[in-house]
Amino acid sequence: MISTGTVLAWDRAAVIRAWLIGVFGVLGCEGSPQPDPPNFDVSQVRIVPKTSSSYPLFGLAGTISPPEGDVWLWDLDEASAPTVAPVQGDGSFGPIQIRPATTELRIQLRSGEMRSSPLDVVVVGDRLGLASRALSDCLSIPLEVAIGGTHADIVVDNRCADMITIDALTLRQGVAALRVSGPAAPFSVAANSSQSVGVELDPGVPPPHEDILFVHVSAPVVDRHPVTVCEP
Repeated sequence: MISTGTVLAWDRAAVIRAWLIGVFGVLGCEGSPQPDPPNFDVSQVRIVPKTSSSYPLFGLAGTISPPEGDVWLWDLDEASAPTVAPVQGDGSFGPIQIRPATTELRIQLRSGEMRSSPLDVVVVGDRLGLASRALSDCLSIPLEVAIGGTHADIVVDNRCADMITIDALTLRQGVAALRVSGPAAPFSVAANSSQSVGVELDPGVPPPHEDILFVHVSAPVVDRHPVTVCEP
């Protein structure tokens, strides 16, 4: 579940632009040191509803600087494969078709060995706003975790005053090469403690070797935390 009450107002576009550039221009898949990717200015992204089934999303000129690589986009409300759009010479990209029912997207910029940190956004009219996670001030769950060999540990770190309950762990696409190894949900994480969630990779299964794990929190508030699990 996404709280939209804290979506940033677009009359503060300059502040958003500076914040997003600072967040997006960081290392990619955790555990895999890589150079800084190009900057991605989400305030330059537009959505134009054309029909009941066609909602093109595109980036204006200057969205990506310097203009290189590809924009990867995941619809977090369905299990489809990611959509990839090349960056044009003027820093624009798209259009990428999104569903009218889409409410939340994950965006990442990839260029060769470079990967930006994933960014989760919500659809707000013809623009994008930042997704807001409940308990973000005290519950830490990584956006992206690299598989080391055949195993990845996702650490759920609860620094909140209350115990949290996780009632499900689900892979968005359910790719054949990945499986959640435990603990079995539902389970709880006590206040001021942490719990590792394991994901196993079978390298003998053909790609894709990447998916998004949803950590579904049911108490003390209901929310959904997406974690990209990927090879370095």
